[in-house]
Order: sequence, then structure tokens, then C-alpha cells
Amino acid sequence: MCESSNFTSIVQTFNGRYISLQYTAVVESLNASGPIEIICTNWRNPISRELVTGFSVLTYDIHKDAIDYSADLMKIDATLFTPMTIADDDFIYHLSHHHANELSDYKISFDSGIPISSSDGCFVKYTFPPELNTS
Repeated sequence: MCESSNFTSIVQTFNGRYISLQYTAVVESLNASGPIEIICTNWRNPISRELVTGFSVLTYDIHKDAIDYSADLMKIDATLFTPMTIADDDFIYHLSHHHANELSDYKISFDSGIPISSSDGCFVKYTFPPELNTS
């Protein structure tokens, strides 16, 4: 959902990656010129820690003729995002045997809270403490 304090009436159209904001009335202070602020809420940040580019803005007149165009205006630097922490309550483990020096099966489960898709290059790495022989 997107909104703007510059417009008194906005119709939003979502089409794949594109959002079209059509307004029927502009606030009086913007009629001459001035900054336009659009706020979009509840958008999910990318999960990959990389630079996200490809944002652009196009403005049109009432006849749908282009007024101006700006490419690569914004970049989201997801390389600075911090990894999420799995909460203790979401991490569960189970041992099949609870006796010293006995072979045991370990069942580990957790809820990461984010999608982990192998097609996006995601993977899970679990590190066992050095005291355990995993061979």
C-alpha cells in the first residue's frame, strides 16, 4: 500500500513489479512545484545480502504522455542488513539416546522466520561443537 500527502485522491494499480499511482487532485501547495513524497508500507526487504537496483520513476500528463523519467534513483544496500537471529523458543533438538558414549540420532528443527529457497541460493549451515564426533 502506498500513500502520499501531496495528493488528496490516489488510485493504486499493481501490475507485477510496477505500481501506478493515479491522482485526481493535488494539494494546493504542490500545484506550482515541490517535492513529492510517496510512502509504501508493509513491503518485505530482500533476503539476499546484495545491492538491489532497478528502481525508476516516470511521470505522465493527463494524456498519458511522458513528462520525465529517472532510472536508478534508489538503491537498497542489503549488504548492510544484519542476519536474523533464531529465537531459542523456535529451536528444538532431540537425541535418540541419552547415555554417555552411545551412538545417537540428532533431530534438529527450527523456524527461521524467512523463506529459505535453494533456487535463490539459500542454504542452512549447522555447526556442531568440537566435543561431538560427527564422523
